[in-house]
Amino acid sequence: MKINLDDKLTRDISTIAINGKEFKVNKTKNAVLKVLALLDEGDSAENIDKAVELLVGAEFVGEMNELSFGDYKTAFIGVMAAAMDMTFEDAKARFDSAQTP
Repeated sequence: MKINLDDKLTRDISTIAINGKEFKVNKTKNAVLKVLALLDEGDSAENIDKAVELLVGAEFVGEMNELSFGDYKTAFIGVMAAAMDMTFEDAKARFDSAQTP
């Protein structure tokens, strides 16, 4: 028996735009698992910046760091949505529910 997965794999590329610049999102299994492990250590701004850098690079982190705190959270949610093949709205709902005590 031969099972061909080529037509079942999406291999689509996700991008995210901020301040008129577009960035490719690294949504490989290894990158996403590293990010999830990093965020499990704590959701400090330092860990979030490291996570975002793994997924979209240092230039995007620089763009994020110029934003208001609310917009910074929005950018982070957007990056995670793109990395995990979720809509922004679904990722935001997931984030909001995790923040509710």
